[in-house]
Amino acid sequence: MDVIHVELYPSTRSCRTADLARKRKFVLTVSTWRSILLVLLVSTVLSARLASAQSGTGPPSGREDEQTLSSELPDGWRFLRTHSPTGGADAVSIIHPADTSQSDLDLVGLMIRCGENDPEVLVAILLALPADSRPQVTVGSPGRQFESRVTNPGTLLLLPKGTADLVRKEWQNQQNLSIQIDYGKSPIRGVIKLTGLATAFKTLQASCGRH
Repeated sequence: MDVIHVELYPSTRSCRTADLARKRKFVLTVSTWRSILLVLLVSTVLSARLASAQSGTGPPSGREDEQTLSSELPDGWRFLRTHSPTGGADAVSIIHPADTSQSDLDLVGLMIRCGENDPEVLVAILLALPADSRPQVTVGSPGRQFESRVTNPGTLLLLPKGTADLVRKEWQNQQNLSIQIDYGKSPIRGVIKLTGLATAFKTLQASCGRH
């Protein structure tokens, strides 16, 4: 497992990587960091979607009954449901963080959420991109290339309609999903483990019908 060692030097206030036995340090596993970041990111996005779905006024003020419920699913998947404070449809998704040992730090994970007519597939990244950019996303092997659309808050890349067919069929028979995002000078590469996708996707579909 990859580990980030962050050390504190009181005299110089500098940080660098070194041996655990030599200096004081905080240790944060990359996999834990990705999982936490992905949950926070998706929770924010789900809440924003509910706010924009209100009757043209944005998020309701003074309401405290909007909340995101998170539950663990097998093989590292997580189910998220954000309740609408106005009694409308909930925002529902399943997420999985990128594989730490095979992914760039800028790749956070995969999100599949209930859409109006069909589930939507999104790739979560660390750095926000301009809203008008259209990064090329290549998934699987052999690679399938898609032009993605950047969604709020700029760190989610929405893949085109029809990508859910891959989730229903091909991806459920694969152990890993390779991802490459081409934007800027250097591509972002990584892997999402697909073990447990069939079970997680069934959970999502059952909730999409009544969300």
